[in-house]
Amino acid sequence: MERAPLLIVDGDNLAHRAYHSTPKTVKGADGRPINAIVGFFGMLANLWAAEQPRAVFVAWDTLSVPTYRHELWPAYQSGREFDDAILDQLEVLPGLCEAAGCGVGKAAG
Repeated sequence: MERAPLLIVDGDNLAHRAYHSTPKTVKGADGRPINAIVGFFGMLANLWAAEQPRAVFVAWDTLSVPTYRHELWPAYQSGREFDDAILDQLEVLPGLCEAAGCGVGKAAG
């Protein structure tokens, strides 16, 4: 019998895809945007259904820690700016993934 796959997800990538593809009008009861969160878990549910993994691990980058790429090229990603709305959602997504039973890891990317 074949063992079910382990699904490993690039959390930042999926969250950014979700943020930009889910309407910004999707807001929580407090009025704050949750479009990245809703879109992220919708996409994750689709991956789960398609792959039927034995477990899910979501990997996250830290934006505040420079990487070897910054040492090689100080201007690496220097032009990137993020909306506060996605930054707020990126803060809570790892905890929500953990609460949903996913393995979670966060490291400099």
